[in-house]
Amino acid sequence: MALKIDVERLMWEKVWRAYGGSLAMILRQALMGYKRTPGLDDLTRLYPSTVGHQGLLMLKAELMLRWPNEHFGHSDWCVELRSRLRSHLNQNLLRRLVHEYPDTPALRDALFAVDVGV
Repeated sequence: MALKIDVERLMWEKVWRAYGGSLAMILRQALMGYKRTPGLDDLTRLYPSTVGHQGLLMLKAELMLRWPNEHFGHSDWCVELRSRLRSHLNQNLLRRLVHEYPDTPALRDALFAVDVGV
């Protein structure tokens, strides 16, 4: 399930404020929990306008550590990843954020929508 771009942007802003430099470790844990299933899904791009410049750099570094032989785009201005991986990251970060910082109703609602499959 894909998050709406405004909810995804809000989530990344909150994640960066909440975790700062430890976000790299959190991303690493989320990526380690990803199990790729057979088949290809849509390629998506994450831009600094959504994840922030530092978030983009951290994400790209963690992706390269996890899958050093994979390709995540030619540009420093975006990260390319498959939609299921993006969804996995979003759900993982959203679940952690809402559990540890339950003060954002929009993010709680987004997590509820993910959980019920809306």
